[in-house]
Amino acid sequence: FSGNVPMYVCATGYSRRNVTMSFFRSKIVLLVVAAAAVAGDFFAAVVAEESCASSTSTDPNQTDQPQLDQRDLEAAAAFDTRLRERNSHVLHQEEEIESEETNGTKEAVDENETIAEETVAADAKEVNRKPRNDWITRTNPHTGEHEEIQVGVEQILLPNYEALEAEFHEALDDVDAYIWEVYDDPELSTVLNRCKDRDDDCLFRAMQGECDTDRNYMWENCAPSCKACDMLLYERRCPYDPDSIPSGALQPGDLNRMFARIIEDPEYRKYEPVAWSQPTMTAAQRAADPDLYDSPWVVSLENFLSDEEVERLLELAEEDGYEESDDGGEYLEDGTFVTYLIPGRTSFNSWCRECFTDPLGQDVVARIEEMTQIDRHHFEHLQMLRYEYSQHYHVHHDFDTYDVPRQPGPRVITFFLYLSDVEEGGGTNFPRLDLTFTPKKGSAVIWPNVLDEDPMEWDEMTEHQALPVIKGTKYAANAWIHMHDWQRPNEKNCAE
Repeated sequence: FSGNVPMYVCATGYSRRNVTMSFFRSKIVLLVVAAAAVAGDFFAAVVAEESCASSTSTDPNQTDQPQLDQRDLEAAAAFDTRLRERNSHVLHQEEEIESEETNGTKEAVDENETIAEETVAADAKEVNRKPRNDWITRTNPHTGEHEEIQVGVEQILLPNYEALEAEFHEALDDVDAYIWEVYDDPELSTVLNRCKDRDDDCLFRAMQGECDTDRNYMWENCAPSCKACDMLLYERRCPYDPDSIPSGALQPGDLNRMFARIIEDPEYRKYEPVAWSQPTMTAAQRAADPDLYDSPWVVSLENFLSDEEVERLLELAEEDGYEESDDGGEYLEDGTFVTYLIPGRTSFNSWCRECFTDPLGQDVVARIEEMTQIDRHHFEHLQMLRYEYSQHYHVHHDFDTYDVPRQPGPRVITFFLYLSDVEEGGGTNFPRLDLTFTPKKGSAVIWPNVLDEDPMEWDEMTEHQALPVIKGTKYAANAWIHMHDWQRPNEKNCAE
């Protein structure tokens, strides 16, 4: 019989049932297939194709089908048997070839039995698996109810580590017991949906000590194997003790002194500073009536960045890649902050981590550091911004009350850099101050987000918005400065 018939049968998906049923529907097909067996592969391919067409086009409700005699039935059964045997042989050959490629072997294989034995042996060495899926179950010792928890992906022991198999299975049992402890803890149960082994080698890596050497990654992606579900709770991972934190970047009165120095110091005249808003009340007046709002400092620097620095910052932003900007959101019970895309903010942004290591980027950071006299460890990574036609950011404030009881503290100063001119629109507007700054390549604007007399309280007068771009593209960058060290907590995933 033709050796390639199974490869031609039903090009849209081989099915022995379809082929067999087509014979039962027509004597003629049986006769043609028999002839094809003698004639060779070409006619077999044609018959198989027509057989599939007959099967798929026949009305199942049709009642005038030809009746087959016993010889027809026997011939069809014999054909189907040979087809099954041939198909099984072909599939077995394909499995052998795939096994050869997997093992890096390109040599021809003559007999199936030897290859099958080698394939089974190779597969046995590939992994040692704990036979469980990503759910664990128990009977509640208090209520007697059946309970189950999804704990992540199945864990594997990598090849050549068979000596650790007993230890591996014992460790996995310990992980299962730990997960039930988390489940029964009212506080920890809030992070149960995040406490999962997301990689199949989490336990193996934990056994190698990576929960300590690669803590951030392992706590986030392999928390059960590290027995670190509690570290997914922000308050436990990042405890905040005001008494243990060094004094902040600003003390009462420091803001006024900083801005006055920027305006008055001859060293800064090269940046062409201009105060567009500044306090008018004395400290005594503010103390006498705390409900009165004084004007905040808002200072522009007309010539802060060189063209070379601007171009380099833009290159770094492109290398990192821009994404749609999100805005605000909410903190979940476990302390994580979830952000959302909203119609009120339609720009693109990129976080320039390399700006702290790139030579030109370092020059910019050092200049901000010197002008504010606040250490760069208080700085976030520069947020690079791109606004295209009609894109904008509605009225907002850079101070976030959620940051106050956290290790970095709130954003106390915004140092805003313009990296392009804009033909029309795209200004930075302060509605409460009736101020609008037109983007100018190389310039900057500085304003406080907190009160001079209490740097942990927000100054609502510095609410602002990015007006829609009407013509051109606006490039800019935010340099946000926090009350406390931001860089080190960020390394521990404690800055968000």
